[in-house]
Amino acid sequence: MTGGRDMRSDRLFDDIDVSSDMSEVRRQVGFVAAVQVVRLVLYAATNAVLPFLIPPAAFGLLVLVSVPVAVATLFGDFGIGESIVRTKKLTRELASLLFWIALGLALLSAGFIVGTVPLFEAWYETDGLLGISIAFSVLVLLRVLGNQYRALLRRQLRLRSMNKIELVTSISSNSATLSLAFLGVGVVSLPIGMAFGAAVDLLGCMIATAWIPGRPAPLSSGRAALRFGAGLGLSGAIHVCGIALANLLLGRYMAEDQLGLFDRAQALTRGVIERIQSIGGRVIYPLLARRHSGEGETESVGRPLFNAALATWTPAVLLVAVVIGPIVEHLYGPGWGDLGRMIAWLVAGFALWLPGLVLTQAILAHGRTRWLLAVNALQLVVRTGAAVTAILLEGMLPFAIFLAALSFGLEVWKVVWIPSMIRWKIRTGRPNAVRTGVVASLPALMFVLPTALGLPHAVGILAGIVCLALIVWSWVRSPRSAEVRSLLAS
Repeated sequence: MTGGRDMRSDRLFDDIDVSSDMSEVRRQVGFVAAVQVVRLVLYAATNAVLPFLIPPAAFGLLVLVSVPVAVATLFGDFGIGESIVRTKKLTRELASLLFWIALGLALLSAGFIVGTVPLFEAWYETDGLLGISIAFSVLVLLRVLGNQYRALLRRQLRLRSMNKIELVTSISSNSATLSLAFLGVGVVSLPIGMAFGAAVDLLGCMIATAWIPGRPAPLSSGRAALRFGAGLGLSGAIHVCGIALANLLLGRYMAEDQLGLFDRAQALTRGVIERIQSIGGRVIYPLLARRHSGEGETESVGRPLFNAALATWTPAVLLVAVVIGPIVEHLYGPGWGDLGRMIAWLVAGFALWLPGLVLTQAILAHGRTRWLLAVNALQLVVRTGAAVTAILLEGMLPFAIFLAALSFGLEVWKVVWIPSMIRWKIRTGRPNAVRTGVVASLPALMFVLPTALGLPHAVGILAGIVCLALIVWSWVRSPRSAEVRSLLAS
């Protein structure tokens, strides 16, 4: 599962040296990309098959239990893993201290999920949450422990080891989930399958690092790392409150079939995005954090990645947003009518997500966490208002539209303000934004026009893909991609 170089635990605690970072990334990026594509395909295929095996109302249970799970997930790690990645000088004793703190928080979080079951069953006026809550509590515990080991690999940019582990984990998790669903276990097969995958991930990371936590350092030596984690934890707490308030209201007053449709829409949009986000956590963030720790700047690496994401990701997502609705409705039939429309809106909300991800990882690499407080406070207000609106309109589609608008608005805010906060030279003026928006919308327009003329959807999809390929090809050959080519060649 791992290479010989990665089995040596003594190199985990070497000081950060950024001189060979790009050569390391270039050497491993092909394998990393291939693994991430396989993971996305496995995840998407699994979640596309599950609606044929489990009814919509059953998926609603995932929304009901999401509040205690979200709270537990937040406080289960408290940003400790990210602190390890950006720590310039890490000793075995300090790593052990942070591990034991994370373990204690994880045990409290797992107990919180199971212990609050009666309260949430009383609030939702339902039962049957105990089994799924136990499965999620085990999942949270295993993920937190695995995250501490994985942070050591991320800190040293051991991409190949991490992706070998993730490939095996993905195969194990999705296979277990589908097998249990085919056996009629029901919706609890999802958290059980994910917990099985988390156990495989933890075991793989332990083998790759060959490290066993030992005697911890004094608590005072971990103040800087814990302070950074506390900043992430506090901003995350506000974010979780927004999710919790919305889901508590929706779970109490919305029908379970509507909740189930929304859960599947989230799984097929945000769930896919989270798999892509793992690339940011495992590659982009360590790369930028190491660069900031070693040379005090991140622009030379971050700006080319931002420009590449903006040129390729945004037009592709807008095309998917207009194509996905008809495909989903045709695939699942009238019983899943709102699913395609929810997915289309949620996908559109992620049009600027990847460029925003690069900026988010950059500002975290600079140690700036306070800006997250304002962003997540805004999310809390908008989510709660969107939930009330959805309840009044008796449908989850308005809620999905609100979330899409919120997501897109926040990414626009990142693109406009974060570069100036970390002193990157990125042109975000109005003419440049209008030009970028028009070009990015062309593939979607090429799908809409043939469809409006009554031609088959396949014709529009082909036209959109051809237009997208031409946009990417023209960008690759343009001077604007020179920074990316220079970065890869460095």
